[in-house]
Amino acid sequence: MDTAGYSDRIQHALAFAAKHVPPQRATARVVPSAPALVGAGVALLLASHGADEATLVATILRPSVQGPSGQLDRIPAKFGPEVGELLRALAPLPLGWAVGAGGREARRRALALAGMAAGRTPLVMLGEAVHACGIWAATARRLGPEYTGEIPLYRAEALEWYVGLAGAFEHGAAASRGELIRDLRQLGADLVRVLPRAEG
Repeated sequence: MDTAGYSDRIQHALAFAAKHVPPQRATARVVPSAPALVGAGVALLLASHGADEATLVATILRPSVQGPSGQLDRIPAKFGPEVGELLRALAPLPLGWAVGAGGREARRRALALAGMAAGRTPLVMLGEAVHACGIWAATARRLGPEYTGEIPLYRAEALEWYVGLAGAFEHGAAASRGELIRDLRQLGADLVRVLPRAEG
């Protein structure tokens, strides 16, 4: 995504994502903005860190292939096999996984994927985690911590989660993305501070 304009494949991905985005009600609990904007927002973040086109396209498309719509099967023919493979690798993680969606099982899967030694999957995940923490921390800062009530994590488990997640990224294929990992640590800490201490 350079200043001369988006490639045809990125333009196509943006149009596809806008057409096939999941309904807001299906994602509102863990995605505080329109799902189509989440994919584009993560893609912009990763573009600023030099991600390649296939990674950006997959990131844009991710919200549109989550759930039962069956769109994932159409991706390789439309956008290339590398985009299809990346989206299949990410499919076990629900939207909002970085802020607790999917519970402990999703977090366990995420830690394993984040620590992968090769491939694009950890980079997309790192972008999603930084974006999610940043959006929620900014929401709490601007509107108040009561607006983070939909995040299914308490302070102690969130702290453990973000420390473990950053550590997994540091030992996997995303290890060279030190600036993004530092952002995750900082934004994760910002978010932890506004979460409730315990249930009740």
